[in-house]
Amino acid sequence: SSETFSFMLTGEDGSRRFGYCRRLLPSGKGPRLPEVYCVISRLGCFDLFSKILDEVERRRGISAALVYPFMRSLMESPFPAPGKTIKVKTFLPGAGNEVKS
Repeated sequence: SSETFSFMLTGEDGSRRFGYCRRLLPSGKGPRLPEVYCVISRLGCFDLFSKILDEVERRRGISAALVYPFMRSLMESPFPAPGKTIKVKTFLPGAGNEVKS
């Protein structure tokens, strides 16, 4: 099971940054430590970042090695306009590579 939460960081100058986090317990048997994936942005786009974290969780369920290339590709992609799709070029067996904004 996982949890999603968000928060806001306010700078001394009044600037704001938004944090979006997903806390999950990796699958497996025996004792496991929870993992948290966070995205910090100047843009308040909860729906988009929630979908991105859904994809992070899905990839993490397959292999931790699939998370970093996905996040790196996102960082290299231009931010989508409202209602548009962001296309990310990373490999995931049997899956597409789009996250809708």
